[in-house]
Amino acid sequence: MDETNAANLNYEFFPHLTSRGIKVFAFDQRGWGRSVHNASQRGLTGPTSTVLSDLTSLITLTLSSAPTTTTTTTTTTTTPSTPTPMFLMGHSMGGGEVLTYASQGPAHIRRQIRGYLAEAPWLALHPRSQPSKLVVKVGRLASRFSPGFQLKQKLDAKAVCRDERVQRDWAADELCHDLGTLEGLAGALGRGSGLCEGRITLKDEGQGQGQGQGQGQGQGDGEGKLSLWIGHGSADLITSFDASRDFTASLTGVEDKTFKAYEGWYHKLHAEPTPDDLTFATDVADWILARCPPRPSSSSSSRSRSRDQNAVGVEGLLQTEQTGGEDEGRDGDRDGADEAGDEGAKAKL
Repeated sequence: MDETNAANLNYEFFPHLTSRGIKVFAFDQRGWGRSVHNASQRGLTGPTSTVLSDLTSLITLTLSSAPTTTTTTTTTTTTPSTPTPMFLMGHSMGGGEVLTYASQGPAHIRRQIRGYLAEAPWLALHPRSQPSKLVVKVGRLASRFSPGFQLKQKLDAKAVCRDERVQRDWAADELCHDLGTLEGLAGALGRGSGLCEGRITLKDEGQGQGQGQGQGQGQGDGEGKLSLWIGHGSADLITSFDASRDFTASLTGVEDKTFKAYEGWYHKLHAEPTPDDLTFATDVADWILARCPPRPSSSSSSRSRSRDQNAVGVEGLLQTEQTGGEDEGRDGDRDGADEAGDEGAKAKL
């Protein structure tokens, strides 16, 4: 998830995942990318309830089309099928939304998600990007009366990543608008503070009922365990590296959690200069596949149907970094999903 154009300007990230057998689904969030049909729609993500509802719609659509893994044995004629493992990933504002969904999404949906990944999540902004407390207070108050009021926030392309080509692409992209709304800003700040301050909780099932807005139960591997990966660049000037590190450490109720620090890296980890971009893609793919069932032997008659490790990646939900692009096969509909890969390499991200 990223508030920007979901499937474009991801460079080698999605292709690398598909080469590892991970099918990628991505979409443009409301107010971003090709979901925008006129200027007045820019940045109109809606409140958190709408953001989570949109995610549920995408995941439900993906689940309905997801193949199952079929296993055959020599001792029985039955061929039991199990759902293909699914993962939900988000970047920046999308990362904060993924973490919120892991707590507040519908329980019956969360039970079908094997793990969650957050790349440079918006838990807190870097001091350089952080608005003043007065602006935040006034903005939250004003959002109650004029939620759709648009704010212009120009980001420095040089702070996005260290690759000059990516910086130029980002700055030149017509879909990379600089507008958010009071409601969207208030929602993102509220989700971040709720996660960091414990009002939105993440816990393995059996660790106790979550408090506040988040239930914190029913996620993970089917046995109530939540699998979580958070990666952040130490030189990120947009979202806070310290907040991600401290948040992960605070999750004492989550056994399977990983915090990956990328020393000296910026905000778009997946678009850093080569070979760092491939290092990041490999880290993500390795983590996902380590939580998928082993593939059957080549002698299995169901081999071709059992190759799918599915990760649902939601990209299109940021407010600090807007991107677009001109990739083929782009679906401009807000509810549409882009697929990257072929019949031999399937997963969902």
